[in-house]
Amino acid sequence: MTKKKKELTFDDILETIYYFLKDKLKFDDIQAITLLASIFLIPVSLFLGFFYTRIETFQISLYIILGLDFFVIAYSIIKYKYFKNKRIDFIEKLEKKSKEVKNIDDIDELDPLEFEIFVRDFFIKKGYKAWTTKRTYDNGADVLAEKGNERIAIQVKHSSKTLSAFAVYQTREGKINYKADKAILVTNNELTNKAKLSAIRDVIEVIDRNDISLFLRKNPSITITYKKQ
Repeated sequence: MTKKKKELTFDDILETIYYFLKDKLKFDDIQAITLLASIFLIPVSLFLGFFYTRIETFQISLYIILGLDFFVIAYSIIKYKYFKNKRIDFIEKLEKKSKEVKNIDDIDELDPLEFEIFVRDFFIKKGYKAWTTKRTYDNGADVLAEKGNERIAIQVKHSSKTLSAFAVYQTREGKINYKADKAILVTNNELTNKAKLSAIRDVIEVIDRNDISLFLRKNPSITITYKKQ
């Protein structure tokens, strides 16, 4: 019996483009949503506003969209420069100190990079050889862990909000890019219902705040220190 091929819907196309922009081009939500809107609205505005009926409303909308695109370009350049320098400064400061993590409240107070280091040490405590990946363009995995012949690609998400299915997508890509045997998503929060279903479908293990909290209650505190790779 042949498996019925899933029909590609408009939502699937939008989701694929959205994931590509966020994963490959490192766009945030503002950049990705604005560019997606432009992709679909600029052709409509050009056709209706200039080449067909010259409706003033569509002409105005075209100018607005072009203005938004210019904003996205400027924002992307500023964001790249700002966050690159900020991350470098943060790492230099972190190299000079250590931080003790005793409970889930301490986890919530960590910065994203500190949380990556905690996750690395979390797996070391479990008997793995573990290390963080390069600082930029991590190819879907923030930490890699190995034990015997098994390699695990780990996506780390420190967030104040529940995670969407995009985090699961990134984790799946990390497994592929690093040729890992297993993929794990680690977060100090939880997943949305859609993300949980995606994780089940893609056979991705999830370690959320409840799992981390349980681990910290059963084990001594972890003192995290930054180590150059």
